[in-house]
Amino acid sequence: MTGSQPISLGERVERYIAACPRAISGQGGHNQTFAVACALVNGFALNCEQALAFLQRYNQKCKPEWSQAELEHKIESAACAKHNRPRGDLINHRGDPQYDCCEPVPINRLATTAPDQRKASSKWPGARFLKIQKIVKAGAGLADLIERSPRRFDDTEPHAEEIVDVLFPGNPLLCAGRSRSAFATRRREVWRGRLAELSLIVPNPMLALKGLTKEGKESEHTLRATAHQVYQVIEFDFTVKTRRGQSDSVWAPLVRNWQAGEIEIVDACAALHMHLASRAPLVLVTHSGGKSLHGWYRVFELLLAERLEFMRYAVSLGADRATWVRNQFVRVPDGRRENGARQVCYYFNPQESIGL
Repeated sequence: MTGSQPISLGERVERYIAACPRAISGQGGHNQTFAVACALVNGFALNCEQALAFLQRYNQKCKPEWSQAELEHKIESAACAKHNRPRGDLINHRGDPQYDCCEPVPINRLATTAPDQRKASSKWPGARFLKIQKIVKAGAGLADLIERSPRRFDDTEPHAEEIVDVLFPGNPLLCAGRSRSAFATRRREVWRGRLAELSLIVPNPMLALKGLTKEGKESEHTLRATAHQVYQVIEFDFTVKTRRGQSDSVWAPLVRNWQAGEIEIVDACAALHMHLASRAPLVLVTHSGGKSLHGWYRVFELLLAERLEFMRYAVSLGADRATWVRNQFVRVPDGRRENGARQVCYYFNPQESIGL
């Protein structure tokens, strides 16, 4: 630093990576590079694209240099890691040698564990932030999704009944309800005329009115009583804050970057659903009544391994893994949320359903 003249964040980061020791293969090179990635993503609060640009500069002095894919993996691992210090911590501590931009902070002060060092048996992959950003920036938005819909609803009338008739032909048992505590399993015809006012539905038929829960209790909403998976619902629910609202979520840098580029969360979700449609037939996309979009994909013909591969890829793009369980409640297409908000169906392709 020279005099009292402030320096920019970019210059501080440049000084930081210039002072960092090079990463050398066989001498803790992975940990060293991961420490730099953590400093960029968490310490300096950079989004993944910004952090990758600086890590590429640091990479020039590594022996040997990391590949582009390896650098992207380290940035994304750093974004998913559990950090010991609050986000942006390296920006605000000036003059303290422990935090100075020319004094790299040891890795144990930055993160407790890197995701790629956790149990290899973990079912779900980490988020591929750079891939998500690339799809969203190159992809179309909600208006384009609506425009591409083979069946469009241009009026204000609810169409839940019509949609469910196509999704579940015949008179199967369906589990639906107003909330996670107020639900029932009934034949399709029993639900007729009531679905537009309901919020939740299981996206697969039921085998029986009741089944046993894990605790051995009878219930009309159980995994054991749910039939073979017909539809895989994918939900993207990007938020700036965690559920408790006390801190930034892992999606905060992405969402703020979208907002700066005038990209709404629903536009990002729409782009991701259109991307996923190349991997499995997209039947419909409905709004949650909040901020997310639920996409229904036909997976009836796929083997379990193929369904899992599809879900793993969706999770890597930010999908909520909870919907993998085939009896998980999702939003009734064109139904109504508990607060009265309509769960508008934006995209509907009857030809991809099991009904036609």
